Amino acid sequence: MVLEEALAQVKSLFKIGCVGHITRPQTTFLEFQLRERATWRPVASYKFHYVQKVAFSHLGGTFRSIAVVRDHPLLIECVEPRREIYFSRCPDDAQSLLAALRVLVDAAFEGWRSLDNFLNPCFRQPETLARVCSGQLFSGPAFLVDRAARVAQDHGMRLRVFDGGRWPWRAAFRPRALLLDRMFVLAKDFRVESVEIAC
Repeated sequence: MVLEEALAQVKSLFKIGCVGHITRPQTTFLEFQLRERATWRPVASYKFHYVQKVAFSHLGGTFRSIAVVRDHPLLIECVEPRREIYFSRCPDDAQSLLAALRVLVDAAFEGWRSLDNFLNPCFRQPETLARVCSGQLFSGPAFLVDRAARVAQDHGMRLRVFDGGRWPWRAAFRPRALLLDRMFVLAKDFRVESVEIAC
């Protein structure tokens, strides 16, 4: 089955009141059914195979939207080089710094990533950041690290930014994102098959 054809079928079933329900989330594929909202009766079932998966979120429950895209905030890390911030002076106000960094990340990734994805876990508590005055603060895509460095400097930190090389999971290709509401899988591509519904 062609990917675009499957997506069109699923979207048309959403329009008539069906809900997607994930039945088998696996490491190499995702199986889900479209069910009538009122009776929960299965109407269609699909299996999306991942071709060279690079990242994913928790997959489970129900969803009411589906898309496969090449341009999305989640894919920024796949194209941007990685950088790291190291600091040698504590911020003037650690709580204010963390709040500003959180706003920065939320705006850059439209809620798809959080500050915890980029901040050194040792410094998630403002008390620790105010007490331990050196170490790696932040790592992420270059554009985000450059903005985070300006925010940190505005909060009185002394720091240096280093190239961090490639992302550990970054592939040699630009992946696509399969989006099911706020759940996602990033892979080179997706193969789809229609699955027979068991009676």
